[in-house]
Parts: sequence; C-alpha cells; structure tokens
Amino acid sequence: MLTVVGYPFTIAFSIFSFFQVGFNLEDFKRNLANRRLVTDTLFNPKWDWAIENASLALIETIQIAILASILGCFIALPLSFYASKATNQTTTTYLIYKSFLNFIRTIPDLFWAMLFTVAVGLGPFAGVLALIMFSMAIMGKLLSETIDSIDLGPLEQLKQVAQNIIKQFLLQHFHKYCQILRHIFYIFSNYVLGLQ
Repeated sequence: MLTVVGYPFTIAFSIFSFFQVGFNLEDFKRNLANRRLVTDTLFNPKWDWAIENASLALIETIQIAILASILGCFIALPLSFYASKATNQTTTTYLIYKSFLNFIRTIPDLFWAMLFTVAVGLGPFAGVLALIMFSMAIMGKLLSETIDSIDLGPLEQLKQVAQNIIKQFLLQHFHKYCQILRHIFYIFSNYVLGLQ
C-alpha cells in the first residue's frame, strides 16, 4: 500500500519542487562555462603563493593538533576510568563523570574557541584549549566504552592466581590498547585534516 501511494507522491512532489525552485536545464547548460572561475584555480593552484603565505600556518596547525590531541587524551584517560561502569563501582560518581563528558561533548568546538579567545586572547593557545576540550570529551567517551567492553572475568581469575597480574592483563587485552591508539589517531587526523 505504501509503495502504491509513495512512489507517485514522491514523483509529483519532485516535479513540484523543480518548478518551485526555478530549476531550468537550459540555464544550467548555458552557465556551465562559468564553472571555470572556480575549477581552474582549484585544479591549478598557485603553489608559490601558497608555500610563501601558508607554510607557517600549516606548521602551526600541525603543532596545535599534536598538542591538543596529546593533552586532551592525557586528561581524558583518568576521566574515562571514572566514566566506565567496569572501573567505577559507585553509581553517583559514574553518572557525574559520564554526564560531564556528555555535556562537554555537546558543546561545539567553535563555542570553546570563542570562549577561550575571550579568556586568553587571539592566537594558537586559544585554539589549543578549545581542541583540548573537544578531544577530552570525545576520547573520554571512546575510552570509557572501550573499558566497558573489556571482559572482567579473566581479571578476577588473574587476581586469584596472583602471578604477574599486570603483565598477563596487558597481554590479554592488547587489542583494546590498539583500539585506544586508533581513537587517538582518529582525533589527531580530525584536527590535521579538518574533518570535524
């Protein structure tokens, strides 16, 4: 029944929308030559000008990304243990830390950038502080979920055996540490490539 009504409605609504927005294929074909205003400079950039004017900014961007990723992930590490049910047995503190990370994560990067620009002034330091907040929130969430996915049964068995517990635990959960590194590289690539 839905397809009998849905397809004709979709087609009729699409035709109506084409007329409402003034879609005209002839105008599109006629003005297609104007695309060269954008595509010529896009596919044949002036590399001398870019290297001369943007190379220092590019280096500064990578420095900001490295610093913000490292510091944000470093701050997120203890918070993620508190925001994980596997490592925090107290429901109240678990909810406080989990809610804090969720709240920080809901605030956009641009808000943090404006806030820290007002607080510390223009410059890369404000950007580092804003991205630290973003990476702390994202990494805290990802790490707490990774910690929650660890099976604690073998850890309890290792505690009973008490033979080099730390080494055995690290070896047993090596794939989880690979996930943590993957999360760190994800955050770093977001900063460098600007994929946020």
